[in-house]
Amino acid sequence: MKNRTTKLTAVALLLALGTMAVNAQPVSFNGHSYEVVVYGMGADKTWATANTTANGLSFAGATGHLATITSAAEDAFVETLRVASGVSPGEVWIGGIQAAEAGEPGAGWSWVNGEGAISTPQVPLTSYSNWLSGEPNNDCGEECTERHLAIGLGGVANVGWNDEGNLGNIGGYVVEYDDVDLEADADDCQESAGCNLTGGSTIVLPPDGVIDVEAGATITQTTITIDDTDCFRGPSGLEDLVLSDPPFIAGKPLHIPYFLCGSPNFVVIITESDGIDFKDGTIEIENDPQVFFGSSALPCDILITGGESLQPQDVVVWQPTDRNEVLEKRALELTDDCGSSRGRLKKLSYLAVGMHIQTRMSGVPTPDTPSNAEFIEGEFISLTLDKTKILQRATQNAKFVLSKTDRKKLYGMVKTIRKKIGKGDYGDASVAAASYLYYLENEATFEITSGGFNHFGNLRMRIGNIIFMLDVKVIPFAP
Repeated sequence: MKNRTTKLTAVALLLALGTMAVNAQPVSFNGHSYEVVVYGMGADKTWATANTTANGLSFAGATGHLATITSAAEDAFVETLRVASGVSPGEVWIGGIQAAEAGEPGAGWSWVNGEGAISTPQVPLTSYSNWLSGEPNNDCGEECTERHLAIGLGGVANVGWNDEGNLGNIGGYVVEYDDVDLEADADDCQESAGCNLTGGSTIVLPPDGVIDVEAGATITQTTITIDDTDCFRGPSGLEDLVLSDPPFIAGKPLHIPYFLCGSPNFVVIITESDGIDFKDGTIEIENDPQVFFGSSALPCDILITGGESLQPQDVVVWQPTDRNEVLEKRALELTDDCGSSRGRLKKLSYLAVGMHIQTRMSGVPTPDTPSNAEFIEGEFISLTLDKTKILQRATQNAKFVLSKTDRKKLYGMVKTIRKKIGKGDYGDASVAAASYLYYLENEATFEITSGGFNHFGNLRMRIGNIIFMLDVKVIPFAP
């Protein structure tokens, strides 16, 4: 994959210069990606060297440059990355430069990549700026000049920009990569290892015959980071988070249900396919949140030890771009295995990485503490029961592609699963769910039509998730 090769080249270059990117993978925001590079011992800390190095880096086919900040939202995002990096000293270079001939501190400032002039208190413009009070001031003594832009001088409590010339204040720099659209040939994703466009989410497509792949078919992905620190959905805390602004597909918003929360941020991978007919089978997804979030990522670990540990686990989240294609009309949580978080989908569309299930009490986020373990267990049992109810409806909806015998058999199995859960017989419910899965994959016959709804994939992804919920998040902690 081309992005894998270019990333290795970038890391080698950074090592040679005594610097290292803090995040394992550039983090995306509004279609661009960013990383903080921290200086090591002996590094050349000049802005000119940072600028040259950033211009020599690439990620996913996009060339890097020192970050250019043109909105309050982007400013806040970059500041979050700076703080999370732990860079020390805390100031970092970004891509603002003052013309050498400028006669006063506030004149002649512009972005290094040609995005335009930078407004200052002395030369006010319509462009965004966020100078600290009294800046720019060209105040660093006789031995230096302040003609380059940095952030972080004021610390977390006093966020803003500064014209800087004192290299002792500088601990690194921020690199930005534009137009992070990732593309792969669809047939490459059908191989056993699948394809990993982002570095953090592997796609394995079913083989030919299960899906139809036209010659030259491609898969493209765009990543965007969402700040979900509050995770409180609407006035009641029980409303969907609706994401619809670009780069989300026009008229096709992503609806995140109230019980799914970022940890505290999450990454949405907007995935589109051209020339693929997902008529049957399932797509395997494996997410590695550490690629996007480093050591702060929540793992998906089967070896959890108590009810209080049920919530902080990374889960697989998916929604088709047309949310009317799923009964819930919103994103689904579809984890079916751990280690990294793994799941199955019936087609490609919106994916979210870095989310967990957060229970609620009276509309208020519930702290994940041992004292709430019994309540949390009850919430997971209720959620699993809700998922079986939807599976029951999905099984009924498959009546046009299943024989009457197969549909009745599968429908009866779902009723048994629900009955066992209602009685608290969770082990028996898991056995019944495993029987449903076996019959679905080995006995039931589906009438498959090109361009039709993938009923098999719909049922397969749902039952796999229900089995996971029972075996990992219900049975070990049931009262």
